[in-house]
Amino acid sequence: VNQVSFTEDLGHYDKAWTLAEQTLARSELSGSPRLGTLRVNVGILAYEVGRWDEAVAELESVTDPARGQAELYSLRALIAGHRDDWPEASRHLATLKAMTDAYPQELVAANRDHHGIVVLAAAALEREAAGDTEQAVSLLAECLRPGREHQLLRRYEVLPALVRLALAAGDTATAHAAAAAARSRADRGPLIRKQAAVQWCDGLEKSDPVTVQAAASSLRDLGLVLDAGNALEDAAVLLAQAGDTAASRTALDDALQLYARLGATWDRHRATARVRPFGVRAGRRGRRRRPKTGWGALTAMERQVAELVAAGRSNPDIAGQLFISRRTVESHVSRILAKLQVTSRWEVRAAAEQAQAHRARPKQPAGPES
Repeated sequence: VNQVSFTEDLGHYDKAWTLAEQTLARSELSGSPRLGTLRVNVGILAYEVGRWDEAVAELESVTDPARGQAELYSLRALIAGHRDDWPEASRHLATLKAMTDAYPQELVAANRDHHGIVVLAAAALEREAAGDTEQAVSLLAECLRPGREHQLLRRYEVLPALVRLALAAGDTATAHAAAAAARSRADRGPLIRKQAAVQWCDGLEKSDPVTVQAAASSLRDLGLVLDAGNALEDAAVLLAQAGDTAASRTALDDALQLYARLGATWDRHRATARVRPFGVRAGRRGRRRRPKTGWGALTAMERQVAELVAAGRSNPDIAGQLFISRRTVESHVSRILAKLQVTSRWEVRAAAEQAQAHRARPKQPAGPES
């Protein structure tokens, strides 16, 4: 479990993910007492590398709600919020608010490092989505309080968002403090993600889109999909403000493509709204919104599991083939049944055969125009 965290801290996200999957599968078989903690950690890692369906599956599989409760509900609220499912996000946030009278400060104080950051990020996203930018800034600025640099060692992950929001609120002092905090952490350990955070913050503070684009490139290379998309979105805004409409549209389109991979509908709406006053419109058509039910409602991972279910494979067999835990498979199967609106595995097979027949059906030529 510790090795997964250390590997992630070093910026080796692909290795961390492979190790996390292996560790989870082994821990589930052995009944490790740290299994709940590992599931939450894997959920956080899956969120970062853009595997949001796997993140939700792992979090749904936590059987002991006392383990990592604050970050568990915060992470589920984050994913739902970014996907513009605010009723779902609100349910998880309500659970968090019921845990303490001093939300989220008390939860942040009780959760170190990455877990505390997740709590802050969820609280701030809710306020930003509600149009309360100043409160979002106030919440994220918690990571700048004296002593937080020792408790929240990975606060650099939210500092670019703090700079962006602070500048939008006209709070240049907080923006400057956040950029300085990013530089101080990078000096102590010049890892790629920390360096990208410095570039991102400095580029925002100095209205330098080239520097922000360099940060986006580093984040994309690391496989941090949402961060790369957010940085590209910021670069698009800066380019639009500078009057470079063509370059802004290119950066915007790149950001929207990354958001589409995640299903980050809320981020897509925010990005297009931010550049619209400068006359910038998206040049590529984004993916259509996924339907709520039917085969088309399944995510890529869910389709993969559903096809194995349709082939008659058992949950343990599917877990072994995909190298995921059995409980994660159970979570996927449960959502597959709900989305297909069926109650048995043989009905999943029927739905898969119907979907395959539909894909194989030749398209009819368009008729003459009237």
